[in-house]
Amino acid sequence: MLLATCVVALFCFIPASSLAPPNCEDLVRPLDHVDGHQLDGRWAMIAGSLVDPKHVERFKSRDSAVIKFSNASDTSNTSNLLLERMFGFGDKCEYHPSNITLEGNGFSSSNVSITFIHTGCSDCLLMRFTEAGALRNLYLFSKRREVEGDVMDEFKTQAECVKSQPPVMMDSSKKLCPDQMPTLPEIEELAEKLKAVENVAPDA
Repeated sequence: MLLATCVVALFCFIPASSLAPPNCEDLVRPLDHVDGHQLDGRWAMIAGSLVDPKHVERFKSRDSAVIKFSNASDTSNTSNLLLERMFGFGDKCEYHPSNITLEGNGFSSSNVSITFIHTGCSDCLLMRFTEAGALRNLYLFSKRREVEGDVMDEFKTQAECVKSQPPVMMDSSKKLCPDQMPTLPEIEELAEKLKAVENVAPDA
């Protein structure tokens, strides 16, 4: 009886961090640096882990989610990027473009800080979203629609490491939103520019 009491007392004084899943420090380690070339193109959301259970149902209401990174200008500066977020709801798509500037291993947007985290998946992006220093969610994206089981196992453990909700998988059978088509004013503006170029007299 005395031995059992001592064992219980010992565990009561073990720091909570020592009871965390193994290798958490490595599993949720931010990348050292991110370059625009690494992010270029479209990425389909594979799964998301949200801290607040109240937000899970809204997350599940999306049929699909895509992010697309591209150069925001014609310059060689790969830190200034255009981020396009595309969400599919049934037969409708929502588009949310924004300009971002990469700084080290992430960027900020609308008071939310996004950090890129290490992942064992070579064609994946793992993004951590925090607001006012508090974790909001972890999102896993890939160039593919599906990833291997070991990738998802890693993501589940990463979610556990940061005490977030179990990941919610996206339905890979759902169609992804296409790139946003230019609006009518944008088409008209382009047509005017082309017309102006055609009217310029060639050099003598």
